[in-house]
Amino acid sequence: MSEAIVNRVSGVEQMLNTRLLSTFECIFSASDFNNLKGILHPSGKYFGKLNYLKACGYFYTLFFGKDGSSEKFHMEVNRGVSMDQFAGEVVLELRCSTFDPFSDDPKKVKKEFGEKADQSINETVYRFAFSFKDDKIFTIRIPGKCCSEITNMIQNN
Repeated sequence: MSEAIVNRVSGVEQMLNTRLLSTFECIFSASDFNNLKGILHPSGKYFGKLNYLKACGYFYTLFFGKDGSSEKFHMEVNRGVSMDQFAGEVVLELRCSTFDPFSDDPKKVKKEFGEKADQSINETVYRFAFSFKDDKIFTIRIPGKCCSEITNMIQNN
């Protein structure tokens, strides 16, 4: 016999978590390393085995390393849901590219959740799944399987 505990998220918690995700989007878009440290939980676990300080170093490399997000001009964000062993976690898909709105076709950046990266605009796609604790981001991981929120609602209704 197995036992499972289901915790419901209150409206206030849901609002705070949504605000944290929006803040993470802005921080990632701006490559704002200093403010990123303020929204990560100090005792959280990131990418499976990284602690707070190593995760900050990882994001610094994502922002400012070779072909990092700070070198890209454009970012699109899609939201989804994880469907792997931690099903139900919110997934952010961050699509960073060198899209030029003055000369490139706008249809190139309008992508659905889960589409492959477009190399013609040097697009890099990051997908992160999140969990929260104490009004901070407690875990960030790369989901094994995920789908868009709309697809999930259609399948479950």
